Amino acid sequence: MVTVLNIGDLFKGVGWALRDLFMLLNPFRWDDFFLDMRLQEPKINPLSLWALLSVFSVMVLPSIFREQFMLVNAVILFILVFTLWLGNYIMDFFLLSGYFTYIGYFVSGIYGTMDSMTATKVGFLYFFIGVFFVCLISYALVLLNRQNLRWAESFPLAVYSAIPGLLGGIFVAYAETIVLSFLFIAYSIILFYVGVKTRLGFDRAFSTLVVSVFLSGGLSMVLLRVLALLLGVPEWAF
Repeated sequence: MVTVLNIGDLFKGVGWALRDLFMLLNPFRWDDFFLDMRLQEPKINPLSLWALLSVFSVMVLPSIFREQFMLVNAVILFILVFTLWLGNYIMDFFLLSGYFTYIGYFVSGIYGTMDSMTATKVGFLYFFIGVFFVCLISYALVLLNRQNLRWAESFPLAVYSAIPGLLGGIFVAYAETIVLSFLFIAYSIILFYVGVKTRLGFDRAFSTLVVSVFLSGGLSMVLLRVLALLLGVPEWAF
C-alpha cells in the first residue's frame, strides 16, 4: 500500500514515460519496443475506485453545485491524482494520457454551444469511455489468445498502442485542429497492429485486431449511451 510520495520514483516514472513516448513516436523502433515493453498488470482496486468515485461525482455534484463547474473539475482532478498515487507506472501513464482527451472535449464544449457543466460531463464521458475501451481491448486479446497471451502482456500492449490516440484527444479542443485527433487515433490503430504482430505473429495480427477492436468498440458504444443517460448529457452534446 502506498503511504508516502517518493519523489525519486516520480522522476523515474516521468523519465520512463518520456522514453516510452519517444519510442512510440518513432516507427523505426516499434518492433523493438513491443518486444521489450515493460510488462505490468493494472492495479484493479485503484482503477475500479477511480471509475466509481468519478462517475458518482459527475452524476451527483452538478445537481448540488449547479453553477460551480470548476469545483466539479477540481474533484475529477483530485480523484485522478489520488488514483495515480495508488497506482503503478503503466496505469498512471494510461490515465494521465486519457486526461488529455478530457481536456480536449471540455474545451471544445466551452467554446462551442454547451454550458460549462455540460462540457464537463462530455469531457468526462469521453475520458471514461476511452479508458473503458482500452481495458476491453486488453481483455479481448486474452480471450482470443488464451494460450499465447497473459493480461500482464495484453494490458501494456493495449495501453501503449492507445497512448497517442488518448494524448491526441486534446486536439478536439478547436475545430481547426480536430483532424489531428483523428490522425492520432489512426496512428494508434497502426501501433496496435504492429504490437499484436510483434507479440503474436503476422498470421494472427489482422484478425485479432479486427475482432478485438469491433467487439470492444460495440460494447463501448453501448456504455457511452448508458453513461450519458446516467450523467444527464443531452444527446445532441455527444
